Amino acid sequence: MSSKDFWKLYKTFGAGEVDYRWPSISFNSHISTAIIEWMPSSVHEPLASTFIEQFGVVKERLSPAIAKQMRVVGGQTIGAFHGLYQSSRKEADVLFKHHPPNGPISYTCAIEVGFAERYEDLVEDIKLWIEGGHVRMVILINVEEAPLYRCPTRALQDDEIEALDLPAIPALTTSMVSLEDQTDRFGPLHIRGLTWVNKMRAFLEIWKPDGITGNAKQQGDRKYFVDADNEIGELDIKLGDLYPIDDMDGGNQRLPVTWERLRSDLENGRMELAVMRCCDMLIEHKKRTDSVNDPDDID
Repeated sequence: MSSKDFWKLYKTFGAGEVDYRWPSISFNSHISTAIIEWMPSSVHEPLASTFIEQFGVVKERLSPAIAKQMRVVGGQTIGAFHGLYQSSRKEADVLFKHHPPNGPISYTCAIEVGFAERYEDLVEDIKLWIEGGHVRMVILINVEEAPLYRCPTRALQDDEIEALDLPAIPALTTSMVSLEDQTDRFGPLHIRGLTWVNKMRAFLEIWKPDGITGNAKQQGDRKYFVDADNEIGELDIKLGDLYPIDDMDGGNQRLPVTWERLRSDLENGRMELAVMRCCDMLIEHKKRTDSVNDPDDID
């Protein structure tokens, strides 16, 4: 897709003119690719919001003069990219901003949370932020579900769905979600014996500019964190990684995000996802049965 075609699409959705966040439309001008995201999932959002919450904790320890230079936001769309990416637009899940007293606002770190996305596409997002946006660091969290989700009632007739005796939507809560195997914390999730979420795994990567080329380069090893035996304690991320501040001003302070907190976020998000998927199926089922009973009432 050309830049010209993207801007036509952007205007078609009313983006930039209408005050709503979704759909979110991103464009990578270097690879001529547009991505439309309708809304974040319950798996995606908690992982991102934890970083915003815990940044607020460590920010309170800083002097007011240093703290007021730092901002963190979620869901802000950025268009000020450079070089091959200058026509791009991108929304970060979390974006750290630096605003020195006598200088311009700069973007210092982006967090991208991927779920149901190709890893190759996420890497292109990382390159956009580092090579086109000049951020100091990108934190990538990628959640993978295997096998890919397919609605468990897809082959059933409506009368067979009725026979399942699933709870009505107002009564459908996470208390009705159960693990297939109680020893597998991130294994398949069931509601009334049907699988609504498959087994998941998740990993975290840190990317920074290469010291010579400036190109995006992964730092260290990929960290798989769904197994409590793999990663314990806090992530090794300091304020000095996120902002251009020295140790005396707080640059050596860690961002107090623990691996267990990320596991807990994913665990809770999976349960909500199971409920949401079941609700979506019930809504579609009701639409079909209502239209049969009242053929004139079809959307």
